[in-house]
Amino acid sequence: MERVNRTERLLNLVIALMATQQPMPRAQIRQQIPGYDGNDVAFERKFERDKDELRSMGIPLHTFVDPGGEVLGYRILSSEYALPDLELTHAERAAMSLAAHAWRDAVAGPLAGHALLKLDSAMDPSMIPDTLPAHLTAREAALLPLMTALRSQRDVTFSYQRADEDTPTTRTVSPWGLRVAQGAWYLVGFDQGRQGMRTFRLSRIRESVELVGTGRTVDPPEGFVLGVDTPADPVTPATLAIVDGHATSLRRRSTSSVETDVYDISSADLNRLTIDVCAASPGVIALAPPELVTQVCRALDEIIAAHTDDR
Repeated sequence: MERVNRTERLLNLVIALMATQQPMPRAQIRQQIPGYDGNDVAFERKFERDKDELRSMGIPLHTFVDPGGEVLGYRILSSEYALPDLELTHAERAAMSLAAHAWRDAVAGPLAGHALLKLDSAMDPSMIPDTLPAHLTAREAALLPLMTALRSQRDVTFSYQRADEDTPTTRTVSPWGLRVAQGAWYLVGFDQGRQGMRTFRLSRIRESVELVGTGRTVDPPEGFVLGVDTPADPVTPATLAIVDGHATSLRRRSTSSVETDVYDISSADLNRLTIDVCAASPGVIALAPPELVTQVCRALDEIIAAHTDDR
């Protein structure tokens, strides 16, 4: 059976107890809510703890009893737990649309999508923006722990691989902020090993982010403005040979055509470009820079080795 974490179990419990029209008995809760598997003792312990936690969060969980004192079941009355109607301005609605789209590929994606649909249904169509100012994704696993680190103002450590390095290195960073540039997420902070401000592309973080210590070691300087004082990764020009009729998406990214079937492409992420070149192989050949050529050759060698029969 798939393991259900506590947050998901609590959310399922709230939804079920709000949807029921009659008090839901404990036996029905145990049967219908994922995460309450196990013996009687384990169920009772989990359920009692969950009830206490929901009530501590201000959720009106009611226990219904009969005249003899026997517990009939539990409900959450929507009239006591419903939010008032949202009255959003055009700018506020656009901001919420952007946030929902940013999270469409992350763990909160389904929730963000449902919330956006509900907002759309309640809004005047003229108030809903037709387009978004940016196309963001939040697929990077490092994003959520880094947000936690920023909220709690704690240092982080992670394994990071630069585009011009063969192996990743361990970094310990005092995080100052997260920003988006050219559709990619970046962490900005003070690198303690290099004793200076650095910008880290989240897609290059190779292992899980760990929070360390009890506070942030280095605070941003006075007057620091995220996005103004923090340039993104430098753009690395690349040259590709593309066979006619192949790799249309790469051809469209070309900044200029040097000669027939040879294209210049600007890229801030050689790792991403390596994947694109390998996916279009053999219709695309990397010509420059040398680090891109090396990465493509290494990746293709690994692909060939993985599909070679050693018998």
